[in-house]
Amino acid sequence: MSEQPRHAPLSPHRKWWVERMSPADRRSYLLAERLEALADSRPREEAAAIRGFLRQFRKATADGNPAGFLLKIKVPKQAPSHAAIFAECPGVGRVRWLPVLVVPASPHLKRIMQECGDRPLFPPNRVRKADVWGEPEQDRAGFPPMPDPKVWSQRVP
Repeated sequence: MSEQPRHAPLSPHRKWWVERMSPADRRSYLLAERLEALADSRPREEAAAIRGFLRQFRKATADGNPAGFLLKIKVPKQAPSHAAIFAECPGVGRVRWLPVLVVPASPHLKRIMQECGDRPLFPPNRVRKADVWGEPEQDRAGFPPMPDPKVWSQRVP
């Protein structure tokens, strides 16, 4: 069953300055915070890659972030167990000279996406309807099967 507003888990309590940020700035801050925590629990090579990504992003956004770079996250449909984190300039697109970081998808990243508006807060119910016996109901929408073309082409006298 999908999450309904009444039964949905509450968002974690964030610091007051994070709660007052715009959704895009909040996403960047929370992703950077999550990546720092992820770097602490990963092997040395992976942690170095994560810290290098964060170092380059912070260097690009230093001095008041004049270009307005933000962190964005995408979960590709081909690999839903991974998430790609990259820098984006609003209105322009991905910043190609900054690297893309691919990390394992986690409930933390999913929650960040929900809080910042990248995913619906209450996803639609994806459970198939079942009949009285518990069998999934057949879809009734659609067109009837097409007749044989040979029968179609015959003229009726």
